[in-house]
Amino acid sequence: MAIIAAVFLSLSGKIFAFLKDIVLANFFGVGMASDAFFIANLIPGLIWLTIFATISATFLPQYIKLKRADTCEEVDFCQEGVRLYSYLALTLTIICLLFAEQIVQLSAPESTLQTQQLATYLTRIMALAFVFTGYVGVQNSLQQANGAFIAPLFVPVTNNMIVIAAIIIASYFDNIAVAVVGAVCAWVIQAPIQRWQTRHIYSMQIGWRVSEQTWKRLSLLSVPIALAVLLDQLNIFIGISIASGFGSGAISHLNYSSRLALFAAGLFSWLVSYFLFPALASNAAKNDHIANGKLLTRGLSIILLTTAPIAAVALAMRTEIVTLVYGRGAFTPTDIADTAIVFGFYSLGIIFISMRELLNRMFFSYQKTITPLMIGVGAALVNLVASFVLSRQMGVAGIALGAVAGALFYSVFQIWLLRRWKPVLITRELLLMFIVTVSASSAAYGAGSIFLEQIRDWHYFLRLCSVSILMLTLYVALAIFLLRVVGIKLANLRNLLRESAP
Repeated sequence: MAIIAAVFLSLSGKIFAFLKDIVLANFFGVGMASDAFFIANLIPGLIWLTIFATISATFLPQYIKLKRADTCEEVDFCQEGVRLYSYLALTLTIICLLFAEQIVQLSAPESTLQTQQLATYLTRIMALAFVFTGYVGVQNSLQQANGAFIAPLFVPVTNNMIVIAAIIIASYFDNIAVAVVGAVCAWVIQAPIQRWQTRHIYSMQIGWRVSEQTWKRLSLLSVPIALAVLLDQLNIFIGISIASGFGSGAISHLNYSSRLALFAAGLFSWLVSYFLFPALASNAAKNDHIANGKLLTRGLSIILLTTAPIAAVALAMRTEIVTLVYGRGAFTPTDIADTAIVFGFYSLGIIFISMRELLNRMFFSYQKTITPLMIGVGAALVNLVASFVLSRQMGVAGIALGAVAGALFYSVFQIWLLRRWKPVLITRELLLMFIVTVSASSAAYGAGSIFLEQIRDWHYFLRLCSVSILMLTLYVALAIFLLRVVGIKLANLRNLLRESAP
């Protein structure tokens, strides 16, 4: 039942996040307000992801190690960790408030003056949420480390519901700032709820002190992870910066399509990574590399089996999907066509993006925080060069293709380095699984594209349903056949999920 509840809540969080973009597209469409909204979310969004990633990748493993030592040090570590991350979040809030204008100019240098002014105002509002996001991140990690996986999954569900309501209210007043205020309020509401859920794990004591040992444990390991996350997310920054030179609406087209692709890539991969990370960290602490190799194989197998057909359908049915998701209200037919083109190129990278999170967590479980940073540097350079060159030839679609090149580089180097560092972590079964899923999804895409040409006159929803059913059926049949051919004996997906749960 716990697995079913976790899957339901995880999917609900993703769906509500996706619904948030749908509501935004419906009421605000593509223009100055939506461009400013996406620009304003860029830097605060990167900082939010950085805080959450460092908490998960450094605080959680250290807490598990202290708890395993059974010295009661983990209680003081919790209290001081909350203080440290609160200081960090407060510092970032002040920086964003003071330098919001410069941040926006750096993010979208070629956007209009009106767009930059609105984005600056929205960025200052967004920055007010940092203190609460850091606090909620620590509480979530504590629950995860103590085996309470369900409660933290309510956070994105609740947050996105509040933001959706705020966007609707914002449309009534024709003021996008109301939506941003709603996003801040969502985190303010979450803070006491999450603390209530960790009240049995540790008692909070009023104080300002952070010991040198705690500071070193967290800050020294967090710096490379923070830089790695920032570089990993630099793809978004690069995209918006280049897209700002293609006129009003280009940033929105890029963001609507990229968020749709990220939704598809993270539909199952985030949940798998979320459940496996404590086990990976625990095995790493015991130097049980064989167990971690098996966990990684199971986790990536689930991700590949579930994500590969989604990527194939997204690529083949890009126009139909964009029409279904965004094609209403203020989102015009021209916006649909432009967004679909960009989304089609982003779809090429869905598989590689889906693997990245779990592979990163394998490095983090061994406290190898420098490695993802170095990979991120290379991926960011690949993305920057490819996006700049291709955008001059293909427009905004070239930015999407450049991002895919960066994602491909990132995933390939992750696997190559793991294979060289600890060969037992990358099993033969895993490599065969990758070949099987990519081959089956490629064949399904080919068949779906041929069938789609025969039914172009049908209503877009009927085309989407018919082709998707055909592709998914063919994919499942081919995947089962190819798995038998290469000699892989795997249980069904339900058993794999059950085995991978802690």
